[in-house]
Amino acid sequence: MEIVNVVKSLSVAPKSRQSQKSLSQRTLSQKLSQNQHTENNLNEMTVPRLLNLTAVYNSLMNFIKVVTPNSKSIYISAMKYGRQFLEQFQKNCMPFMDLIFRSDSQNVLQIFKNLQPATRTLQVIFIILFLLFCSILILNTNN
Repeated sequence: MEIVNVVKSLSVAPKSRQSQKSLSQRTLSQKLSQNQHTENNLNEMTVPRLLNLTAVYNSLMNFIKVVTPNSKSIYISAMKYGRQFLEQFQKNCMPFMDLIFRSDSQNVLQIFKNLQPATRTLQVIFIILFLLFCSILILNTNN
């Protein structure tokens, strides 16, 4: 009698494991679909924000270039905070851009088109500050 019970429990156990496995697979697929839905919503919210952020950054750099020519203190601040912005963008946004490029390439390209003139302006500001620094060094060594 005990042997019959053990055999019955063995024959029942795989079915219960199989049902648990199918239940866990269903749960996993539901969670994955929810995560994918959440990821799509995140993409829809994040990409427009990044577009706005890079457009504002570009406008700020253009403002600095046009309105405040030869203002050393503003150029130094632009270099300091512009560098921080670009470092954070590279650290936090570039992996996200890699993920969404295939699904939303137009917006990703637009983000980079917004960012590129601002980085060029930052390079020009760096050259101006470097030349100012070199001229100050030359004047001090001549005296």
